[in-house]
Amino acid sequence: SVADADLATLSNLLGHALIRYHRDRFLLYELLRRYAAQQLDADPDGTSELRQRHATYYLQLLTRAITDRTVAEELLSPEAENLAAAWRYALSYGLIQLLDQAVDAMGYFYTWQNAQQQGCEAFEQALAVVQAGGALHTRLLAWRLAFQQHQGIGAILPSASDASTRLIT
Repeated sequence: SVADADLATLSNLLGHALIRYHRDRFLLYELLRRYAAQQLDADPDGTSELRQRHATYYLQLLTRAITDRTVAEELLSPEAENLAAAWRYALSYGLIQLLDQAVDAMGYFYTWQNAQQQGCEAFEQALAVVQAGGALHTRLLAWRLAFQQHQGIGAILPSASDASTRLIT
């Protein structure tokens, strides 16, 4: 879906051993993936459009799949790297609406994957980008706090002068 390739194109690539098929997914071989990444980096305009499609696809997939934990874990576990990359891209380019739609699903995903450290880092990065005072910022704070408590860090709150403290006290 991200690459916008039809089944005939994928079959042709598969027949020439340029991609492989595993668990209902088409995958690039690592050497080809690196080459494709280099080519994308050489074309910033094309890269931006493709990465935005990637972020949109994976964060929307996450949002749709998260309603059923068993399905979500089976479908999304192999996509952990893509989900993290999509999240980082959405943060880097200020795709706030997309982040807002995916924030709770991403929190549940990290929790179900027992990846509280990565969740805490991802939500900490998001807090640095999202404007304080809004509903999204509050949800990000709540998830970060949940991850911190699960790691045994405890309720680490910003200083009393910080606006985010007033939101949760």
